[in-house]
Amino acid sequence: MTTRNATICITPTAPESFRVYGTLKTVHGVRVIEVHTGFYVSADLKWQACRAESGREWHVYSSDRRTDAASYITTRRDAIAAMVEIATY
Repeated sequence: MTTRNATICITPTAPESFRVYGTLKTVHGVRVIEVHTGFYVSADLKWQACRAESGREWHVYSSDRRTDAASYITTRRDAIAAMVEIATY
């Protein structure tokens, strides 16, 4: 088990100079990797919650961006909850 607030690479197959890192955190009772306040990745790296460019809604989709699982979510809490619900579905 990885320690709390550990730095995690979310793009391990990318060349070293292009890798993206996030911090493993517990947000609203869920273990997620926070890349920044508008972008979260599930701990298993399969689902992502991203704030839309407008800043008014969130989108939840698979890491390969082939499945747009949820959109029109207005709060971070609901986006993370949707990400967990989809991951356990």
